[in-house]
Amino acid sequence: MRAIQAWSRLGPQYLPFADAASAELPLSRLLRLSLFQVTVGMATALMVGTLNRVMIVELGVAAWLVALMVGLPVVAAPLRAFTGFRSDTHRSAFGWRRVPYIWTGTMLQFFGLAVMPFAVLLLSGGGAVEVPAWVAPAAA
Repeated sequence: MRAIQAWSRLGPQYLPFADAASAELPLSRLLRLSLFQVTVGMATALMVGTLNRVMIVELGVAAWLVALMVGLPVVAAPLRAFTGFRSDTHRSAFGWRRVPYIWTGTMLQFFGLAVMPFAVLLLSGGGAVEVPAWVAPAAA
C-alpha cells in the first residue's frame, strides 16, 4: 500500500509524460499501456545484440548490411502511424475496416517466416544450392 502511495506522488518531475494523464486515461492505465512497448524494446535490444555478433562474426555478413537491417524498423516506424490511420478510416467492400490490413500483415509475416530458414542456410555457406550472391542477405 505504501509503495502505491509513493508511486502516485511521483509527478512530472520524475515522469516526463505524467501530465498526459487525464480523468479518462489515468496514469496507472497509461503506464500499463506503455509496458508492452517497454518489453518489446527490451526484447529487441537483446535480439539486436545477438544478431549483430552472429551475423557479422559467425556468418560473415557485411556490417553495413546488418546495420541496415537493424535500422530499417526505426526508419519505417512513421509508416506504422500512417498505416494505422488508414486501417481505422478504410472501408472495404464488405464493410470491414481493419480486417484487410490484419490479413495482409499476417500473410507478409507468414512469407517472412517461411523464407527465414532458407536465408540462414544460405548465409551459413553450406554451398548446397547455387543462388546469386545477393539472395541470402536480401532474404535475411
